[in-house]
Amino acid sequence: MPGLLSLSAAACILHHLPQTTRTERTRIMTDTPSVDNTQDPLQKPEGEHPFWQDLNPDFLKGENYGDQGPHPEKTAHTAYDVKDLHDRLSAINDEDLKKIPVMPAGSRLEQGATYIDMRQSHPQEFTATGNMSATENNWYVPKSSVPYWIWNVLIGVENPERVDQAGGRG
Repeated sequence: MPGLLSLSAAACILHHLPQTTRTERTRIMTDTPSVDNTQDPLQKPEGEHPFWQDLNPDFLKGENYGDQGPHPEKTAHTAYDVKDLHDRLSAINDEDLKKIPVMPAGSRLEQGATYIDMRQSHPQEFTATGNMSATENNWYVPKSSVPYWIWNVLIGVENPERVDQAGGRG
């Protein structure tokens, strides 16, 4: 392309300009602004406006950052540990009850993920929004952490093929 110099041509030209410093030569050759990759993206920006917190009271609320954040369902109590839920699901054996995590109170639900609230008499699937979190009044079970056939039992599916009874289970 006309008007563009190769890197070696630019280096030759800059080499013959003794009045420039090495830093200036590097800046001219790269001609890219410096980027600070050390800043945590979850922190508020530097030089914030004095009213920034008033204008953004729920900074990053509802944002999901994949595997960066904690996953409470990985270490949560299970249906086996929650006595009332254990009693209610008496048709499911203890080994399988241990595969049903119950979100701890105060944990945020993953935006877009599917859950059921086992405290309801007839649990229905719902998709969580970014502002939802578990409370003491809920027994939220995440669909992504439960084997499909157990999930089907939890939501009331009675078709043997869908609850893995056709293959000898149950």
